[in-house]
Amino acid sequence: MFIRTTLLLLITLLAAPLSYAGQDIPLRLGAGRSYQYHDPARSYARTEDNWLAATSISLEAVVHHHLMARAYLYRLSGESGIQGWGQELQLLTGFGLNQSGWRIYGGPALFRELRHDQNAIHDRNQLFTGLGINLGTAWQWQRWSADFSTTFRANDDYVDYYEDSNISLSKEEVWVINTYFSISYQL
Repeated sequence: MFIRTTLLLLITLLAAPLSYAGQDIPLRLGAGRSYQYHDPARSYARTEDNWLAATSISLEAVVHHHLMARAYLYRLSGESGIQGWGQELQLLTGFGLNQSGWRIYGGPALFRELRHDQNAIHDRNQLFTGLGINLGTAWQWQRWSADFSTTFRANDDYVDYYEDSNISLSKEEVWVINTYFSISYQL
């Protein structure tokens, strides 16, 4: 349901000209790579799947020089059989969001990720949802921009995931960081 809603939002944003206070809202379409890091804090819980890679597409709507919304979809793949889809919605505030040069931004994020974990121990689907805080920087030149941002995610569902794998951890012992690199073009 969430994926369909996100895709519908992306299609609507691309199909309809947006305006705010009588001005058109520029849209940026991007493609990039995401890397997700899980740190369970205990060395025996660390595996090759503490790092997951994902191919990503994004759509940004820049409302003002200081306000931007971003939605991105990604496809996860891990080395030991973890695969899945995810999406993240971000509401970002910062400086220089609609002009050439450097920009910095941050704000809340909402994520949803569905994984299929198939290895010698498990064959299961796992849903991760929650909030995060995003921080990022970018360089924009004319219509092109290169972004680097990181979302620090709430770890409740990830702690449950490790507990289902018979690894007992507290909430303070799991860090989940989603890092996103992209090149985007202003439509």
